[in-house]
Amino acid sequence: MKIALLWQGPTRLCHITMLFEQYRQGLTSLGHHVTLITSADAAEGYSHPCERVADPAKFKSPAWWRNHKLDLVITPTWHRNGEILSALKTAKVTVIGIADSDGNVSYRLHAGHALERLLAGSPGPLAKLQTLRVFFHIWRRAPLHADKEALDSLALCDRLLLSWPLYQERFAAMAKHYGRGDLASRIGLAPYPVRPEFLSRKISDKKTHVIAVGRWEDSQKNASLLLKSLQLFTVKYPEAKVLILGSDTAKGDVATFARTNPTVEYRGVCDLNSTLDAFSKSRILLSTSRWESGPIVANEMLCLGGTVVGPHDTGFQNIASGGEFGETYAKRSPQLVFRALEKQWLEWKAGKYSPKSIAKQWRDRFSPAAIAEALLGEFSTSAAKKKSA
Repeated sequence: MKIALLWQGPTRLCHITMLFEQYRQGLTSLGHHVTLITSADAAEGYSHPCERVADPAKFKSPAWWRNHKLDLVITPTWHRNGEILSALKTAKVTVIGIADSDGNVSYRLHAGHALERLLAGSPGPLAKLQTLRVFFHIWRRAPLHADKEALDSLALCDRLLLSWPLYQERFAAMAKHYGRGDLASRIGLAPYPVRPEFLSRKISDKKTHVIAVGRWEDSQKNASLLLKSLQLFTVKYPEAKVLILGSDTAKGDVATFARTNPTVEYRGVCDLNSTLDAFSKSRILLSTSRWESGPIVANEMLCLGGTVVGPHDTGFQNIASGGEFGETYAKRSPQLVFRALEKQWLEWKAGKYSPKSIAKQWRDRFSPAAIAEALLGEFSTSAAKKKSA
C-alpha cells in the first residue's frame, strides 16, 4: 500500500513525542511505501526524510490529496481538524486518526475533568474566576459546539485510535450518549511506540528504587502532589533511593526538595543516553499527572523492566493490570499515592518482579512491527466495514 503519515500540528517534528519514524519503520518493514508529509515550518530541524509542504492550506484540498494517489493516511486529530479530514474523505482516502487523548473530551459528560484541566493552568483567584466563566460558557454550548466538533471529527475518520481500553470506552460512551452509537464502532486501539533505544538497552541492576520524570513546571504533571507523596515515602523509608528528572517548577520546588532530602537526587533535564541509563537502573516509575493521553514514559519504563505507579483514571489503570505491572491510586492525595508506592516498594523487596521478563513482554508489544500490525489491523477492520456497508 501507499501510506502517508501526516503531521499538521504547529509544533516542530523534532520537539514532539509522537514518533513518526517508528510508525514508518514498522510499516516499511511489512512491505509498504510510507511517506511523512508535513509543513515546511514543522519540518525545520527534523533529520529524517519527509515531504515538506510550503503552504499547509493544501492539506485542506481534496484535489491535492487525490494527486498523491494514497491508500491510507494516518494522522493525529485531537478530536478536531475537520477541514483536513473532510478533504481526505472527499478524495476517497482511508483515514486512520490518532486521537492523542484520554477520551475525556466531552464538556458535558466529563465536566469535572474538563474544569480541572482549565483550573490547573490558571494561577491566582482572579484567573480561576475567569476560567470558571469561560468553562460555563463552553459547557452550556457543548452539545452544539465542542462535543459536536469531536463527534464530527470522528465521523470523518474511518478509524480513530486511542492508546488504552479505558480511553476507548470513555469516548465510545460519549458517542452513544449523543445517539451516535454507529460512530462508537469506529473507535479502535493502538499503543504509542517508544524510541528504539528503549527496545534494545541492556537491563541493569536496579539500584534506584523510584524515578519520576516530567515537565514539572507544567500543571499537568502535578509537582506539588509528587513532592508531598515522596516526603511521606522517604520519611518512612529513608534507605530508598529516589531520582527525579525533568525541568523544574518556576520556583525551583523540585531542586529545593532534593537539597533538603538526602535520599532524593534531582538531575534536571537529561539527554537520551542519561535518561536510558536512569530508567534501566530504576525499579518504579511514579507519576502524579492530572491527565495523560499515553503515558509514553510508562511504556518506556516497562520496556526497561520497571513497574509503574500512577492515577487510576489514566492509562496506568490498563498498564498496571491489577498489580501485575504496578499499582494505581484512586484519588490524587499524598496518602493514597504513598500507599500505592509503598506497596510496590515492598513487592520489589520481596522479589515479586523479574525485570527481564517485564521488558520482554512490553518490548514485543511496542516494537515497530507490532505497532504497524496494530495500525494495519485497524485498516482491515475499516475495509471490512466499507465492504459490508
